[in-house]
Amino acid sequence: SYEDGVDNFNSVNHIILDPQSSTPMKVYEVTYENIERLNDRQWFPPLYLTDEERDIVETNGTVLVLGRSGTGKTVVICNRMDYDWRRFGCDPTFSQLFVSRSPRLRNFVRDNVEGFIGNQMEARRFMTFNNLLQDLESKLPADVGSSASFLPSQQMTFLRFKNDIYSSDCSISALIVWRNIHVFIKGSVESLRNQEGLLVSEYIKLGAKACALSPDQRKIVYKEYIKYLKYMSHKKLWDACDRVRSIVKRLKTTSSDLMTSIRESKIYVDEIQDYTQLELLLFFMLSGPDALFLAGDPAQSVVDGADFQFKD
Repeated sequence: SYEDGVDNFNSVNHIILDPQSSTPMKVYEVTYENIERLNDRQWFPPLYLTDEERDIVETNGTVLVLGRSGTGKTVVICNRMDYDWRRFGCDPTFSQLFVSRSPRLRNFVRDNVEGFIGNQMEARRFMTFNNLLQDLESKLPADVGSSASFLPSQQMTFLRFKNDIYSSDCSISALIVWRNIHVFIKGSVESLRNQEGLLVSEYIKLGAKACALSPDQRKIVYKEYIKYLKYMSHKKLWDACDRVRSIVKRLKTTSSDLMTSIRESKIYVDEIQDYTQLELLLFFMLSGPDALFLAGDPAQSVVDGADFQFKD
């Protein structure tokens, strides 16, 4: 990474592949001064970077890294966190936050980044997205206009939607309807203009590059959405969009002092394709200008309702 003498390291644009799986092997940089630290099980040597990866790590401003699985995106995030800490860590107000949906991915990044320095620091946090939401809900003033308590037992899921709401004779698949509700009607930035998301006219007017469905197909989706809203209201349920919308609303009305204490100097998010526009807006609100480092695979998503398009 960025230990003394790293400039003398002969970095080339070459990735060493595991001959058994054809995936990139983990290669570490160990300088002469750190050879004795190899006996310390709490220390992780920094991961080796190609010239291209090093250029990405040292890019200023908000960065979006795109790549398929196994191309080293997470390694770049680890090294970017280390790089930023070495540049700004002497500032007592500097803070870092890494976010992922997966606890396993969070633990991997935490172990690697903390291994670079050799200890844990309060100014550097590693959280799952759900942990982040819980943390914000505990710090922000209550949403006066909402009675939602967001109990896990009352959460609307895709399976519940498919089994209890979705019309079996609908010409559009349940997953596509669900994604359109959560990506566009309730999960887009534009949906914040209305309490119940995009109006049917606004949804139909979305460009073909944003939403692949035809106007007639969108009308069918919106009919399913009306049923969805009525069912949710009757059963007093909530979905992921409701929760994020509530937090965004509370952030907009919170005091400047509290907002300053909540903001992070730098935020790093992996698997960004698993987030909606509203969730991305949350990251922008929690970070300062030019303070985001995002990485993801546009061809892969493991979360129902996430249909991320990087051009958005």
